[in-house]
Amino acid sequence: MSYKVMVDGNRYTYLILSWGNEIVETISMSRGIVEVSKIPRDMCVFLTPSDRSPEDLARVYLSTSLEKTPAASRILRSLLGLESPLQEDTTPKSRVHRSSNPLAVTLSSICDDHGWSASDARRALRKLNKKPGEHWEWLPEQVAEIVEVLKSKLETTKSH
Repeated sequence: MSYKVMVDGNRYTYLILSWGNEIVETISMSRGIVEVSKIPRDMCVFLTPSDRSPEDLARVYLSTSLEKTPAASRILRSLLGLESPLQEDTTPKSRVHRSSNPLAVTLSSICDDHGWSASDARRALRKLNKKPGEHWEWLPEQVAEIVEVLKSKLETTKSH
């Protein structure tokens, strides 16, 4: 795999993992955590190549005291040859939520479909008191309204 380091106006650095047709998968350090994230491909027009090597960035990300997701750590360690990319993840898994309604649409799937960060979406919905109950999920007929709310809030946030 060929990794590429890109920078967003000298603010954020992204280790590009893959370029999809609509979504670009990256590892970045934002909101106090090093994580694998997905950004809309059209947002990549704001990214410029960095002179930093992928290995150098991996060392920086691994050496930070910030929290790292298991997936990000595994990829970064693999990039440096510290473990096999296929090595099984032995970190404890958090409790997996199984909806009692098989038709429920999760916030995670909505965000994946639109290239949004789920944490940014939850933050925006909390401010509007839009949490639907115990879990971040809605019935299919409610999804269009949630998408419109998120479009207005998340796109407003990006432009500021």
